[in-house]
Amino acid sequence: MTASPASPTPLRDLLAALYQRTGGYSIRLGLDTTRALLAELGVDPLALPCVHLAGTNGKGSTAAMLAAICSAAGLRTGLYTSPHLFHFSERIRIDGIPIPDDVLSDLIDQTLAADARQAAAPDARPATFFELATAIAFKYFLDQHVHLAILETGMGGRLDATNVVDPLASVILPIGLEHTAYLGNTLAAIATEKGGIIKPRRPVVIGAPQAPEALAVLLDLAARRQAPVLHAAEQVSIRATPPRPATAPDAQTLHIQTPDSDLPPVRLHLPGAFQLDNAACAITTILYLRSLGLPLPDAAIVDGLSRLRWPGRLQRLSDDPPTYLDVAHNPHAAAALAAALRPLRRGRPLFLLCGLLTDKDAPAYFRALRPVVDRAFLVGLPPPRGTDPSILLAAATAAGIPSEILPLGDALPAARAAATSAHALLLLAGSFHLPAALGLPPP
Repeated sequence: MTASPASPTPLRDLLAALYQRTGGYSIRLGLDTTRALLAELGVDPLALPCVHLAGTNGKGSTAAMLAAICSAAGLRTGLYTSPHLFHFSERIRIDGIPIPDDVLSDLIDQTLAADARQAAAPDARPATFFELATAIAFKYFLDQHVHLAILETGMGGRLDATNVVDPLASVILPIGLEHTAYLGNTLAAIATEKGGIIKPRRPVVIGAPQAPEALAVLLDLAARRQAPVLHAAEQVSIRATPPRPATAPDAQTLHIQTPDSDLPPVRLHLPGAFQLDNAACAITTILYLRSLGLPLPDAAIVDGLSRLRWPGRLQRLSDDPPTYLDVAHNPHAAAALAAALRPLRRGRPLFLLCGLLTDKDAPAYFRALRPVVDRAFLVGLPPPRGTDPSILLAAATAAGIPSEILPLGDALPAARAAATSAHALLLLAGSFHLPAALGLPPP
């Protein structure tokens, strides 16, 4: 009698096995485990044509812009970003389409088996969640023969699992204080880690604004590695017609000048002045890739940016009350968010519904938002990473924001009711984990 073949492990169980690596294995900086895991999978990361991005904020948006432009030009383009909003598959896309469930299941299964083999070697350790995810993405992109992969670092750069590639170019977005327990407690130290993605004789695109302390480190690293420096603010000029709150609250029109041309107006569905800096980084990188011979015409820049939709970046969710979602989760991002919110308010009060993770600087976060926030509703995100709402309450109150704690399950309807009563705007912000925790539907 022939034995029946074993049923494939359901995707939810495979994902659960991945998520089990987010506890004690959540952060282990270093490249040896990633290299060993990729070798077991038969993956050569040096064979992956890519652009590599690091920085404190703006990596995801800039990566999405790059991918959208390349796809619009007809290049088969992979995009690897983190974290996700609702489903793991959002992290790994080709031409905007998340990795299919059946392919993801197969690759998780293969990667976990490969990890068991590499971890059995002397002095080896099991891979972390991010190392496993990175290996899955690299194998998927190579199996699918992408023309180009756009890769966002997870944390830092020098010892980040993604830093096993030889990119066509590196991109470093503005640097602020974050993950100080792992990256150092000064801008210079953090810039040293993030600048670790700069490769010898490969150009680096540097975004603005950069703090002088961080910029000095990046320029020194580039000089020592003989890496040409492209300052995005010097290569591309962008001005914007701001969003019209009544008719187009989610879009701003970009007027872009490159060294060679004035592009037709671009309708970018990402509000906020900081997105102009991100777009300048993306376009500067595209111009360099074009110089290598990649077919990336101006029309692809216009088409790609116009078609781009990137949820969670000052995303308008509803009109009654006007409700926005933004994944800003550190003081650096909160300051940029505050500047972007000012023109949207038009004199109306702004209420904040917020939850933060335990590794975030809550006092500095609320201080950055205080100029635009009139009232805050605070929730505790699920353990073990969610900050106790009483800690958030103390931080928000100390920043001068009238605040109260709401139960997570009732928070969104209660905050919406309060905003409606006060004719206020409502902002949901603080974490990539907040939308799913509040029960928002996937986009």
